[in-house]
Amino acid sequence: MVFYWEDKDGNRILVWASTQYGYGGASFGLFPNNRFVPETVSNMETCMARHLPLMEEKYPYDVWLLACYDDNAEPDLEVTNSIQAWNAKWEWPKFRTLGDPGEPFRILREKYDGKIPVIRGDLAGGWYQHPITAAELLAQKFEADRLLPTAEKWSSVAAVLDENYEYPAVDFRRAWDHLLFNDEHSYGTSGYQGRRVYETWLQHRDWIDRAQATAQQENAAALKAIAAKIPAQSGNVAVFNPSALDRRERVELSGGRWGLVDVPAFGYRVVDEKTLPSDGKVARSASQPPVIENRFYRVSFGENGAMASIIDKEQGRELLDLTNPYGANEMIYTKDNHKTFLVPEKAEFQVVTGCGQTVVTVKTRQQDLGAEMVQTITLPDHEKRIDIDNRLYHAKDMFNNRRYYRYLYFAFPFAVENCRRLCHLNGAVAEYAKDATGHCTDVYMAVNEWCCAENEDHGVALMMLDSQLMEYDHIHPDKTDFGDAGEGSQMFAYVATDWLQMHLAGGSHLDYQFRYSITSYTGNYEEACVPQTAERYANPVQVVALSEQTGTLPGDSYSFLRVDGGQRLVALKRADDSNGLIARLYGREQGTSFVTGDGKVLAAERVRVDETPLAGAEVSGSGFSTYRLG
Repeated sequence: MVFYWEDKDGNRILVWASTQYGYGGASFGLFPNNRFVPETVSNMETCMARHLPLMEEKYPYDVWLLACYDDNAEPDLEVTNSIQAWNAKWEWPKFRTLGDPGEPFRILREKYDGKIPVIRGDLAGGWYQHPITAAELLAQKFEADRLLPTAEKWSSVAAVLDENYEYPAVDFRRAWDHLLFNDEHSYGTSGYQGRRVYETWLQHRDWIDRAQATAQQENAAALKAIAAKIPAQSGNVAVFNPSALDRRERVELSGGRWGLVDVPAFGYRVVDEKTLPSDGKVARSASQPPVIENRFYRVSFGENGAMASIIDKEQGRELLDLTNPYGANEMIYTKDNHKTFLVPEKAEFQVVTGCGQTVVTVKTRQQDLGAEMVQTITLPDHEKRIDIDNRLYHAKDMFNNRRYYRYLYFAFPFAVENCRRLCHLNGAVAEYAKDATGHCTDVYMAVNEWCCAENEDHGVALMMLDSQLMEYDHIHPDKTDFGDAGEGSQMFAYVATDWLQMHLAGGSHLDYQFRYSITSYTGNYEEACVPQTAERYANPVQVVALSEQTGTLPGDSYSFLRVDGGQRLVALKRADDSNGLIARLYGREQGTSFVTGDGKVLAAERVRVDETPLAGAEVSGSGFSTYRLG
């Protein structure tokens, strides 16, 4: 299967996909791990006689790339012996083993470029489901994914401010390796059984733990080093902003003091803790499902803790489909592979107001899952957002010896008529079920940070931190289906399965955390700055207590780096060759420049992702870009 995959800017990559996994040679009589015997060539001849006419009829190229291996296999001399014997007898077709897989791609480009089909859209593979078999580790991994680049950013600043600060390049490299290794697909949930699956996940956990520990340690060390250079009085704190966005954030400190703090792009603001108000909080238990509101929303709860109604007060519009059987943030559990669906039982509520927000704590349980659930729903006074923190404790039923039956979802049945359903992937924004090549399923998409449903007038966006798969319209029991994605705006976060748990020796329960945030808007997601809101949600400000000290940095606020062009600052790191800093951006270019807080424009050279010169290569106007800052 050969094709060009093309993005929305017209950039292409040539792809060869093996539809036979590692047994691409089987049709030709070539099998991994089969001993070479004198009959091997005659068996290959029989297979060739049957298969080559089919290829002549259906395959328009004269080069074929095949994979011939078993999982976790060492190099197989028996395969090369078979190839050698075949080539010695027959002039055509010739087999070659490849040290450089680029060679057949070059042949295809040179001879068949105009004949190779072009496809566009997402290829939503079945492997996307496998990480949610260990949803608690996936959430931890996402946390490390977010914090590690933040630690790199602050470490880069610390090293620039102090020539004696040791930039931890080796530790960062190892941490990134650990996260990349963890993204490899060996989740042990297909045909694998027993101890080696358990040991695979021990390794995954170790990689995640190590990467997260590095991110936490280096982030704290860098912020401490930067904070030491800020002049301060007793009781001062510095609020650090890891994004390249000016932002206003609610900050709550010890003793109940809180305030809204304006923090410049990729910089800090010093706050005198004594000047912040201490309103105190008022807590009350609610015997009936409560109704809470601020100037943006009026939220009504149902008996089991789900949100039964969300009114956008600015638009005068109900955000939820009230005909749907589920409320917003309602947990849905099936233990019989989607034959029946179970929801939480009657909930207890507590409402806390004060310090610039209203917080509802919901306590409930789901008896069949065996889990207690605590849901925290927060309405901040200053921003149009509903923050959600779901925690499940002691989910015992996930452990069983009959996997592929238990699935966990959270419902968000939004009501947006005639909508487009958009999902932010790893950079690109794709339309659910429409931006699909047709070669894989269209029932879910792997979402990064946010997704939405919108029409020409308004929309609703859901931001997410700990899960990745999203289905629209309805829960799809058949995860391999295509063409029945529906048209509805209802969202169902597909968060966990039992595919792995049967392998865990002595497993007794699982604890999960799933966090979301809802926002609604007029216009489209770009006009409403949904990507920027999601970036702030995923990358909160960080507070560091300051000592009474002198320093070389400004004592009120400072921006270490602004990106004048509107792109997102994805990464800032020391260059691999130690020559300057490397900035990675995402977004459409609009005259990009890098400016420090004192107005200095930094010299910037556009380079490749591997930090080498572009050498005259064409540059796309959107997507990811890399610069060397001098």
